[in-house]
Amino acid sequence: MQLTKAHATANDFLLYADLAGVSEPLADAEVRRLCDRRLGIGADGLIRIAPAREGDFFMDYRNADGSYAEMCGNGIRAMAAYLRERGLHEFSAPARIETRGGIVTVNAVAGGFRVAMGRAILPAREIAERDGFDVAVTIAGIAGQRPGLSVALPNPHVVVALPDAANLAALPWLAEADVQIDPAPRAGTNVELVVPGGETSDGHGVIDMRVIERGVGETRSCGTGACAAAFAVRHWAGAGAPAIWQVRMPGGTLIVEIDGEDVYLTGPAELVADVTLLS
Repeated sequence: MQLTKAHATANDFLLYADLAGVSEPLADAEVRRLCDRRLGIGADGLIRIAPAREGDFFMDYRNADGSYAEMCGNGIRAMAAYLRERGLHEFSAPARIETRGGIVTVNAVAGGFRVAMGRAILPAREIAERDGFDVAVTIAGIAGQRPGLSVALPNPHVVVALPDAANLAALPWLAEADVQIDPAPRAGTNVELVVPGGETSDGHGVIDMRVIERGVGETRSCGTGACAAAFAVRHWAGAGAPAIWQVRMPGGTLIVEIDGEDVYLTGPAELVADVTLLS
């Protein structure tokens, strides 16, 4: 089996093309083995590029534990890099990539790709608009509970604000089990720990962020998480908040643009290696 390793702001993926749609999806255990950093190749997720019913390609995205996800903002840029490098899409026109969360449009731009992520939704809108939060979050290394805001984009997120960058940096590397949500989401959730900063000289907002991904644990970056973080911080800030945000994570910085409820994500992606699976 031939696989390609890629990363987008240090969020790494294994990709393979099944353009005829003849391959059966890998078993959960096989995905876990491939993504294992000691027993396999190692990755935060796996992407099968398959035929689409409506778009140009279908993104069959799997978390490192084998579970299926609606989509992945970093993964879709890694997939775009694969499509361009393999000559499958020239990006003289946008690529329309079908995901379990809907069709996403990807354009090539200087230094990477710009993704039209679709609409961000507050699942508990009435509570969120009244209180600013809708869940309570317990985090290993932080005393007590912190309020969190649920955001769907389309995969689920909970955004939690911390007091300052020192608190964010002092936390240990977090597993999924180190974060508890009340009430608990039925299908799990990604959790973004954020520290809103000031503004850049050109008026962009700044956010420092760490992320604990559903089915993976903490990763060095998350594209949909960066979008959810910017949307949540802008919601808290209210009228006059910036429309463009720099979201800084351990793996790098992503640019998030918000136009009403529509969200756009821009960042780099690159292929790392082609891999032949021996066993």
